[in-house]
Order: sequence, then C-alpha cells, then structure tokens
Amino acid sequence: MCGQTISYVEVGANGESSDPGNDKCLTTFKYYNAYTSTGSGGAADFNVHLVGTFNDWEKNDSNYTMQSDGKGCHTIQVEFPKDSSNSYKFHIEGWENQETGQDDGWMSDPYNTNYDNDGNSVATITQCGMQYGSCDGSGNSGTPEINTGTVTNSNADLQSVS
Repeated sequence: MCGQTISYVEVGANGESSDPGNDKCLTTFKYYNAYTSTGSGGAADFNVHLVGTFNDWEKNDSNYTMQSDGKGCHTIQVEFPKDSSNSYKFHIEGWENQETGQDDGWMSDPYNTNYDNDGNSVATITQCGMQYGSCDGSGNSGTPEINTGTVTNSNADLQSVS
C-alpha cells in the first residue's frame, strides 16, 4: 500500500533499531478523545487512524489503525526515517456530520504546535524514541516528548514507512 513496508525489527530502549543498517526510528503517536471511550454511551466502536503524507492521507488505512485502551486513549508506533518531517492528522472513523454529510473526523494533534501551511500537524523525527500526542486529556499544546524508557511493542503494531 502506497509504497510502505511493514518491518519487524527489535527496538532498543530509546526506540532505535537494532539493525545497524536501518536509519529509521520508532515514533509513538497518542490521541485522546473521551467520546471514543467505553463509558461514552456507545461511541467506543469508532476507530482512530493515524493519517498523513506517509500513507497518502488514506483515512481508513488499516495499517495505521491506532490501538484503543477502551478509556479514550489511542496509540500507534511507527518507524520513520531519521531526520524526516511528516505531516499528519488523526481521523476518527464514522464522525460524519449528519446534516451536511461532511466528514468531521479530521483532528490535528492538540499537543503539537508545529503545523504545515495546510494546518496539518508535523512530526519532525530528530532522534529515536520520540512521542507525539498524549493521553492525559488536557489538550495542552507542547513539544514532542522523548521516550527514554523501554519501548515495548508487538510486531503487529509496528509500522515502517519507507
């Protein structure tokens, strides 16, 4: 799909690849929305996707479906080339406006203050282990975090962008 390759590599404590020839870094994206939690009155069945330049803005790309914790937090880990910039948004499947039919599911990252000219969030991968977004629910703007703890992932959750 769109020239992407799913890669299964071991990842070190700071999100770096254990493959010495691999110049890609594991990046974590988090998105919080109270209306997608199991306690929200039935909205928990909405899927949230990470969408951007890396998948040609395909809003229902199953390779970029974020994992839900059932409490409104959605997470995905993606491998990006180091020193790359990637425009992105989150898309909530099924959030069409009932009156206009317009797709209202496109959300910029409220924690990322770096935007492109079209209003999309931009992830600039300067080092391995970066994290964009948050699940604290505050929506406060800020800068990306560096995940210095142990990165855990299942091979099924690791996406690689070539």
